[in-house]
Amino acid sequence: MGANEATLSRNGAGKVKLEYAHDGQKRTVLWEPLGSGTVETIFDGEGAIALQRIFSDKIDKEAQVARFIKAEKIAGVRQGDYSEIRFNKKCPTCGADSLQRLAETISDSSKMPVMPIYVCGSCKGKSYYLTDSYLEHLISNNVDLFEENERKALDSDKGAFVKEIKEYIIRIFASKRIMCIK
Repeated sequence: MGANEATLSRNGAGKVKLEYAHDGQKRTVLWEPLGSGTVETIFDGEGAIALQRIFSDKIDKEAQVARFIKAEKIAGVRQGDYSEIRFNKKCPTCGADSLQRLAETISDSSKMPVMPIYVCGSCKGKSYYLTDSYLEHLISNNVDLFEENERKALDSDKGAFVKEIKEYIIRIFASKRIMCIK
Protein backbone atom coordinates (compact mmCIF):
# COMPACT_ATOMS: atom_id res chain seq x y z
CA MET A 1 0.00 0.00 0.00
CA GLY A 2 1.51 3.32 -1.09
CA ALA A 3 1.59 6.46 1.02
CA ASN A 4 -1.63 7.78 -0.47
CA GLU A 5 -3.43 4.53 -1.19
CA ALA A 6 -5.92 2.39 0.69
CA THR A 7 -7.39 -1.10 0.65
CA LEU A 8 -11.15 -1.49 0.87
CA SER A 9 -12.81 -4.76 1.85
CA ARG A 10 -16.26 -6.02 2.84
CA ASN A 11 -17.58 -9.07 4.62
CA GLY A 12 -20.94 -10.74 4.12
CA ALA A 13 -22.37 -9.33 7.37
CA GLY A 14 -22.37 -5.67 6.27
CA LYS A 15 -18.94 -4.65 7.59
CA VAL A 16 -16.84 -2.32 5.45
CA LYS A 17 -13.13 -1.88 6.25
CA LEU A 18 -10.67 0.66 4.86
CA GLU A 19 -6.94 0.28 5.57
CA TYR A 20 -4.83 3.36 4.93
CA ALA A 21 -1.88 5.40 6.18
CA HIS A 22 -2.32 8.52 8.30
CA ASP A 23 0.76 10.63 9.05
CA GLY A 24 2.91 7.63 8.11
CA GLN A 25 1.10 5.29 10.51
CA LYS A 26 -1.16 2.38 9.56
CA ARG A 27 -4.81 3.00 10.34
CA THR A 28 -7.97 1.02 9.77
CA VAL A 29 -11.50 2.34 9.78
CA LEU A 30 -14.42 -0.05 10.15
CA TRP A 31 -18.09 0.65 9.54
CA GLU A 32 -20.28 -2.07 11.00
CA PRO A 33 -24.00 -2.51 11.57
CA LEU A 34 -25.03 -2.85 15.19
CA GLY A 35 -28.71 -3.32 15.89
CA SER A 36 -30.56 -0.43 14.28
CA GLY A 37 -27.40 1.70 14.14
CA THR A 38 -23.93 1.82 12.66
CA VAL A 39 -20.59 2.04 14.45
CA GLU A 40 -17.59 3.74 12.85
CA THR A 41 -14.31 2.80 14.52
CA ILE A 42 -10.79 3.92 13.65
CA PHE A 43 -8.00 1.62 14.82
CA ASP A 44 -4.30 2.36 15.14
CA GLY A 45 -1.56 0.05 13.81
CA GLU A 46 -1.81 -2.23 16.88
CA GLY A 47 -5.56 -2.65 16.51
CA ALA A 48 -6.36 -0.32 19.43
CA ILE A 49 -9.42 1.90 19.13
CA ALA A 50 -8.28 5.42 18.29
CA LEU A 51 -11.74 6.88 17.65
CA GLN A 52 -15.28 5.59 17.72
CA ARG A 53 -18.58 7.12 16.62
CA ILE A 54 -22.02 5.61 16.94
CA PHE A 55 -24.75 6.52 14.49
CA SER A 56 -28.19 5.81 15.94
CA ASP A 57 -29.51 4.72 12.56
CA LYS A 58 -28.19 2.93 9.52
CA ILE A 59 -26.00 5.15 7.39
CA ASP A 60 -25.12 4.90 3.75
CA LYS A 61 -21.75 3.20 4.32
CA GLU A 62 -20.64 3.69 0.72
CA ALA A 63 -21.26 7.45 0.95
CA GLN A 64 -19.50 7.55 4.32
CA VAL A 65 -16.49 5.67 2.86
CA ALA A 66 -16.36 8.13 -0.06
CA ARG A 67 -16.44 11.12 2.33
CA PHE A 68 -13.71 9.54 4.45
CA ILE A 69 -11.49 8.85 1.42
CA LYS A 70 -11.92 12.45 0.28
CA ALA A 71 -11.24 13.89 3.76
CA GLU A 72 -8.05 11.80 4.13
CA LYS A 73 -6.98 12.73 0.57
CA ILE A 74 -6.54 9.09 -0.39
CA ALA A 75 -5.60 8.94 -4.08
CA GLY A 76 -6.06 5.28 -4.89
CA VAL A 77 -8.26 2.54 -3.45
CA ARG A 78 -7.92 -1.13 -4.31
CA GLN A 79 -10.22 -3.97 -3.34
CA GLY A 80 -8.93 -6.55 -0.87
CA ASP A 81 -10.01 -9.60 1.07
CA TYR A 82 -11.76 -8.94 4.36
CA SER A 83 -10.06 -10.05 7.56
CA GLU A 84 -11.02 -9.28 11.15
CA ILE A 85 -9.06 -6.60 12.96
CA ARG A 86 -6.76 -8.05 15.61
CA PHE A 87 -5.85 -6.22 18.79
CA ASN A 88 -2.17 -6.98 19.41
CA LYS A 89 -2.32 -7.08 23.21
CA LYS A 90 -2.73 -9.90 25.70
CA CYS A 91 -5.46 -10.28 28.31
CA PRO A 92 -4.29 -8.62 31.55
CA THR A 93 -6.05 -11.32 33.59
CA CYS A 94 -4.95 -14.61 32.00
CA GLY A 95 -2.36 -13.58 29.38
CA ALA A 96 -4.27 -15.15 26.47
CA ASP A 97 -4.07 -13.62 23.01
CA SER A 98 -7.86 -13.66 22.53
CA LEU A 99 -9.17 -10.18 23.25
CA GLN A 100 -12.11 -8.97 21.23
CA ARG A 101 -14.01 -5.71 21.28
CA LEU A 102 -17.18 -5.70 23.35
CA ALA A 103 -18.87 -4.31 20.22
CA GLU A 104 -18.42 -7.74 18.66
CA THR A 105 -20.41 -9.38 21.48
CA ILE A 106 -23.46 -7.07 21.63
CA SER A 107 -26.31 -6.63 19.19
CA ASP A 108 -27.65 -3.16 20.01
CA SER A 109 -25.85 0.16 19.44
CA SER A 110 -27.57 1.64 22.51
CA LYS A 111 -25.58 -0.83 24.65
CA MET A 112 -22.27 0.22 23.10
CA PRO A 113 -19.89 1.40 25.84
CA VAL A 114 -18.27 4.82 25.54
CA MET A 115 -14.95 3.36 26.64
CA PRO A 116 -13.06 0.81 24.52
CA ILE A 117 -13.90 -2.38 26.42
CA TYR A 118 -12.53 -5.80 25.48
CA VAL A 119 -13.60 -9.31 26.47
CA CYS A 120 -11.19 -12.22 26.67
CA GLY A 121 -12.23 -15.27 24.68
CA SER A 122 -10.42 -17.52 27.17
CA CYS A 123 -11.26 -16.28 30.68
CA LYS A 124 -14.24 -14.03 29.72
CA GLY A 125 -12.68 -11.20 31.76
CA LYS A 126 -13.40 -7.60 30.78
CA SER A 127 -10.61 -5.09 30.31
CA TYR A 128 -10.11 -1.69 28.74
CA TYR A 129 -7.44 0.07 26.70
CA LEU A 130 -7.56 3.83 26.56
CA THR A 131 -5.30 5.85 24.30
CA ASP A 132 -4.68 9.50 25.09
CA SER A 133 -6.02 10.49 21.66
CA TYR A 134 -9.28 8.62 22.32
CA LEU A 135 -9.69 10.28 25.72
CA GLU A 136 -8.89 13.73 24.28
CA HIS A 137 -11.53 13.14 21.60
CA LEU A 138 -14.11 12.17 24.25
CA ILE A 139 -13.34 15.27 26.29
CA SER A 140 -13.35 17.71 23.36
CA ASN A 141 -16.64 16.33 22.04
CA ASN A 142 -18.36 16.40 25.42
CA VAL A 143 -17.14 19.69 26.91
CA ASP A 144 -20.72 20.64 27.77
CA LEU A 145 -20.80 17.79 30.33
CA PHE A 146 -18.12 19.49 32.44
CA GLU A 147 -18.73 22.22 34.99
CA GLU A 148 -17.42 25.72 34.35
CA ASN A 149 -14.41 25.35 36.68
CA GLU A 150 -13.50 22.07 34.91
CA ARG A 151 -13.73 23.76 31.50
CA LYS A 152 -11.42 26.50 32.77
CA ALA A 153 -8.95 23.86 33.95
CA LEU A 154 -9.16 22.21 30.51
CA ASP A 155 -8.51 25.54 28.77
CA SER A 156 -5.57 26.47 31.02
CA ASP A 157 -3.73 23.09 30.94
CA LYS A 158 -5.21 20.44 28.67
CA GLY A 159 -2.46 17.91 29.44
CA ALA A 160 -3.00 18.09 33.21
CA PHE A 161 -6.77 17.91 32.76
CA VAL A 162 -6.53 14.81 30.55
CA LYS A 163 -4.17 13.19 33.06
CA GLU A 164 -6.60 13.86 35.91
CA ILE A 165 -9.55 12.42 33.96
CA LYS A 166 -7.48 9.34 33.12
CA GLU A 167 -6.70 8.84 36.83
CA TYR A 168 -10.42 9.01 37.63
CA ILE A 169 -11.14 6.43 34.95
CA ILE A 170 -8.46 4.10 36.31
CA ARG A 171 -9.98 4.27 39.81
CA ILE A 172 -13.52 3.70 38.53
CA PHE A 173 -12.56 0.68 36.45
CA ALA A 174 -10.39 -0.73 39.24
CA SER A 175 -13.38 -0.57 41.61
CA LYS A 176 -15.39 -2.59 39.06
CA ARG A 177 -12.50 -5.05 38.64
CA ILE A 178 -12.07 -4.20 34.99
CA MET A 179 -8.35 -4.44 34.27
CA CYS A 180 -6.33 -1.97 32.21
CA ILE A 181 -4.54 -3.48 29.22
CA LYS A 182 -0.90 -2.40 29.17
